[in-house]
This record gives sequence, C-alpha cells and structure tokens, in this order.
Amino acid sequence: MTDPECEQFWPGQAARSAGVVRFTRSEGVSGHCEPMARLLVEQRVFDWLGEWIGQGRAV
Repeated sequence: MTDPECEQFWPGQAARSAGVVRFTRSEGVSGHCEPMARLLVEQRVFDWLGEWIGQGRAV
C-alpha cells in the first residue's frame, strides 16, 4: 500500500496497514495514486515486494 502526502480520499488509512511505502511532496509524489511520479512509485513498490519475497514472506 502506498501512502502519499496530500492523500485526498483516504488520508491516514495506509498508516494503519502493514507494508506501507511512504512518499512525500518533495519527491514529486503526492496526491491519490501518486500521478506525477509513477516511475518512482513503481520502483519503490517493486523494491518493497522484492524484499518481502526475498525474506520468504507471504504477500
């Protein structure tokens, strides 16, 4: 689950979940679905997923 600054639909919801990938306005990633920096979002999400798989955790 991603957690961008300026989330307008469900602010704070991601913080209550496990597996949060945080993004900030200064990175150019803010707002619902992080529309302005999709490549950065995808890279971080796949890195996070790779760590989970590498540790043998169920996704």
